[in-house]
Amino acid sequence: EKIMIGDSEIDSMLIGTDGLTSAKFPITLNIIGQKIIIEYDSGRYYPETAKMLLDMFSSALEGLINPENIRVADICLASESEIEKIRKFNATETDFPEGETIVSLFEKQVSETPDVKALIGSDRELTYKELDRNANRIANSLLEKGISKGDIVAVLLPRTTDIITAFLGIMKAGAVYLPLDINYPQNRIDYYMEDSGAKIMVDESNIQELMMCENTDAPCLPISTDDLCYIIYTSGSTGKPKGVMAKHRGVINYSLPLEYNYHARTIADKCSASLAIGSLAFDIAVAEIYPFLLTGKTVVLVDGDSSNDPAVLAEIMKKYGTDALLCTPSRLLRYIEYKPFADALKNFRSISAAGEAVPLSWLRKLRELTDAKLYNGYGPTETTAGSVFLEMNDDYVNIGHPLSNEKVYIVDTEKNLLPVGAVGELCITGYGVSAGYLNRPELTDERFIDVPYACGKMYCTGDLAKWNERGEIEYIGRMDSQVKYHGYRIETGEIEEVIGDYDGIVSCAVVLRNINDSQYMFAYFTAEKTVDIAELKKYMASVIPSYMIPTAFMQMKELPLDMNSKIDRRSLPDIDFISEKDYVAPSNDAERALCEVFAQVLGLERVSADASFFEMGGDSIKGIQVASRIIEYGYRMKMRQLFASPSAREMADYLTPAGIIAEERVEGEAPLSAIQSYFFTLDFADKHYWNQSVQLSAKERIDMKVLNDTLDILCRHHDELRADFIENNGNISQVIAPENAVGRFTVCATTEENAENQMQTVSESMKLDSCKVYAVVIHCLENDKLFITIHHTVVDTVSWRIILEDLENIYTAKINGREYTLPAKTSSYRKYAEEQHRFAESYIFRKEQEYWKKADSENYEIIPADNILSGKRTAGNRRKERIVPDKNICLAVKNAVAKDNGIGMNDILTTAVMLALNEMFGIRKTSVLIEGHGREDFSSNIDISRTVGWFTDFCIITAELSDDNITTLYNIKEKLHSIPRNGFSYTIDKYISGSELNMIPELQINYLGEFGNEAEEHFFRFDEIGQVSDFSPESPCVAKLEVSGYTVQDKMVFDAEYDMNEYRPETIRTFIELCSEKLAELSEKLDRLNERIYTPSDFECEGINSSDWQNITHTLGNLSDFSEICPASDMQSGMILLAEHYRERSYYHEQLVMVLPFAVDTDDFYNRLCRCVERHSVLRTLFISNGMKTTYQAVLRSAEPDFEFKDITNYSR
Repeated sequence: EKIMIGDSEIDSMLIGTDGLTSAKFPITLNIIGQKIIIEYDSGRYYPETAKMLLDMFSSALEGLINPENIRVADICLASESEIEKIRKFNATETDFPEGETIVSLFEKQVSETPDVKALIGSDRELTYKELDRNANRIANSLLEKGISKGDIVAVLLPRTTDIITAFLGIMKAGAVYLPLDINYPQNRIDYYMEDSGAKIMVDESNIQELMMCENTDAPCLPISTDDLCYIIYTSGSTGKPKGVMAKHRGVINYSLPLEYNYHARTIADKCSASLAIGSLAFDIAVAEIYPFLLTGKTVVLVDGDSSNDPAVLAEIMKKYGTDALLCTPSRLLRYIEYKPFADALKNFRSISAAGEAVPLSWLRKLRELTDAKLYNGYGPTETTAGSVFLEMNDDYVNIGHPLSNEKVYIVDTEKNLLPVGAVGELCITGYGVSAGYLNRPELTDERFIDVPYACGKMYCTGDLAKWNERGEIEYIGRMDSQVKYHGYRIETGEIEEVIGDYDGIVSCAVVLRNINDSQYMFAYFTAEKTVDIAELKKYMASVIPSYMIPTAFMQMKELPLDMNSKIDRRSLPDIDFISEKDYVAPSNDAERALCEVFAQVLGLERVSADASFFEMGGDSIKGIQVASRIIEYGYRMKMRQLFASPSAREMADYLTPAGIIAEERVEGEAPLSAIQSYFFTLDFADKHYWNQSVQLSAKERIDMKVLNDTLDILCRHHDELRADFIENNGNISQVIAPENAVGRFTVCATTEENAENQMQTVSESMKLDSCKVYAVVIHCLENDKLFITIHHTVVDTVSWRIILEDLENIYTAKINGREYTLPAKTSSYRKYAEEQHRFAESYIFRKEQEYWKKADSENYEIIPADNILSGKRTAGNRRKERIVPDKNICLAVKNAVAKDNGIGMNDILTTAVMLALNEMFGIRKTSVLIEGHGREDFSSNIDISRTVGWFTDFCIITAELSDDNITTLYNIKEKLHSIPRNGFSYTIDKYISGSELNMIPELQINYLGEFGNEAEEHFFRFDEIGQVSDFSPESPCVAKLEVSGYTVQDKMVFDAEYDMNEYRPETIRTFIELCSEKLAELSEKLDRLNERIYTPSDFECEGINSSDWQNITHTLGNLSDFSEICPASDMQSGMILLAEHYRERSYYHEQLVMVLPFAVDTDDFYNRLCRCVERHSVLRTLFISNGMKTTYQAVLRSAEPDFEFKDITNYSR
């Protein structure tokens, strides 16, 4: 190859040699005449590296013969062609909204999406309009207090919506916010306040006052793009943290979806909500907040305790539909150990790693869990959140390309450009570069220099990096003592200064070590006397944040020195930080669980019950692992408590059972649930007379005192039995009386002759503002009977089961002189109602609203009546026809439902009713009200398994006949099973969100389940005492016909209710008998089916059309062989499309060749391969496209791998 040195043409040659045989040195440079030869060890260096060295040598020679009188240090080793290549890598110029600020862009977003949720916190949820108004209040309050443009305002608040509101309010006032962490020691906070010169601190003592300002208009202040917006302090090598001054320009440039901001474009185009868990005192918060608030998305701000608990995070992710996350890799790896958290990542669209190096294993693990876009971000605080990003599509990791309007240069110590492949200091210039360090002009001039190659300032990061040929930057490490520890940027010099200030310490060194894939910070020191490590830690905790305190300390006689008499940090030994205390065994299950988890996380054989988690090597990241793994043992814990109680013995007292959600005492006002809101919209006067009751027979005489005591316990335990409903100016409030409130129940006695009159009197005497439990004891000849009635607004069928179980257990225990403890309380009904209202604001709910809007627009047929109804349907005119099919029909129906055919009781009952309607009235499609129990798993924040209340929900859909009975059955089954959350969100949509859903049900169908199967030894059993009406005669009835069924003591009962002014009794009698016949016919047909008929809902395959389903079933054959069918991911679909287009090429075929240093037992190898296939469902997956728009994947329940063993020992080469 010819190269030019000045005007001379020189020959050059690269020779790669085998280092084991011929290379004398790793690199040899020979100059022979006018020929340059570089000989290199090909086992150590790539040819590209040798070529780079040759080019740099050529550039050095070119510089040396330069006629200008320059220093050797000023010679640029990058050739013109290399410089041009770097210019292309940095061609990131993009249109920018000059003149805009964070404030102006946010206010534009408010005008575009005023009612969209902007911010969700543990305290409240705020729309863009509400957030803007609150921020304006703070801004105007600050201006009234004398805050001027450019003043610094400190913010010291918990992680609630108030803190982000304060950030916005401060910027709207033209001021600069300084975020502080509430966990900082007071000395640190005092230093920040003094060093920054902050004019005021916004904290819990004044935030409410600031938000009480009546002026909600936005201040009109001349804020510019290059004004400061915030100051964030970073660790300082001199021992004093330094404040970085960020500008609006940098935040906007990072946050908006500009041409080369691929991370922000994904957020703008595909994401809806950010899961914000990073510290608000660091610039990770900038990346979690502003790309979302400036593009109309939602920020879900997680509180301090929850942000370190993967179990709670998983619940929050599911509840709010978050789909974007920025997190340090080590933290995320700990979180995904908890399966529900890992599962929740499946729905994410964007996951960014930042703060520390990304291991390749992290990338591969995340790819298994989610189809989200995966990004690696880099950018010191001095360059505003991020300057370089990589979308990790391939199986390698680096820090990527410069963002829009950012440029990166790799330079030598004299700031000369280095060529591609050469390692040097990474320097950044562009819109993201901050204004420097607050009150540190000398340091600012040192680190923020004029760009030698262009205009503007360039920040010198102190990081070592290099360009690769793809125009991506590969991070190498640090030039100084700065380290990244669990995502925090730390100067070890600052920690060393704090240790050195402690009484008696002479010298010290702090180093970061990686042991077993975990980071540890070790401190070594010499001292005039023996230092108490606990006291030293206590002192440090009063000066610096907890994340800066080393994992372990070692006092030494002297620190090792190198030949230059500097501390030889590499020679410092690893510290055995495992406690040497005598082992103390755990004394209970909670302690045992903690000791086992501590040992797992710390990699120890066993842990003493009184040993400190942190003294044994634990830290905040490992604490997250503890919080995750302790759930497997049936407990929950708060991370904050672990710092206060670091031993298993101390921490055990603060564990709570994982399945129980502890609540404060429930009393006072509570919101109405959706179904309660529905009740109070009903138009009738006697709302107090709308009850549910049970009639029971007792095994013997009822002890009145014991019954009173039992009901007292029930009312204290079940909060909703103490609910009253207070009307004020047409508004209804639900108020829960205190546990010790008297008069929550009334018990009276009567004779058998007067029982019916007494029961009816009690039913009619209920009061809404005092919803008592009423009980009537009927004294009979042989034994007593019991009638209990409760207002329907506080009880439902499932709740009765809970109440009666507790009644039985408490009463019998007291009669027999035994103690009985009720099962632990689950979440209150008040909490359930609150969660319903939160759900009504969620992204998931908004998607379900689309379903109900479409369902409500369907056409349907009106069921004919004998007479035209002139008034409203009311309970007083309601009549009932009952049929009890013979035992053969009952058995056939029960067997049909019990058989493995995917059909439930509601499916077969609805189909039978529709077939009867068709035969009797010619109806093929009508509107149906479907009732459900309402105890849906819609929020992981609550456990309502033993909660008493009115949970019932309903929805109105259409049911339609098909060509034959079995097809009708499976089509109706598919429609019922595809209803979102069994109709739970319909009542929320209509009665909380206020949506216009106007479909009127012609028919109501409800299967109530089984009753009366109590064991013979039970004291109380269901019985028929007399006819009692639970509802006011004036209460409205919505559906024209209501069919309900239930099973009682092995008998099936079916009732058809109707209005006597609309139908004749004989019409309804014929109809209900026809329903019974159709049930028998369907059961017989189901019994004769040779194989199960599958529908998409059997595989939870939502939204698939009938054409695609027929294609899939035809292709796959017997669907019983498959456990899952669902759409393929976007990546899978793209790969399959490409593979089908180029069938002759082996696109995406992966192969692996391994050399094993031992003989292979083929049987054992095959068995292990089978276990691998059994464990990983993707290895049992088939893909179906067949010309469909959507590609589907189907997972076999079991599969055997193709395996062939060939002995090639004697094959010729």
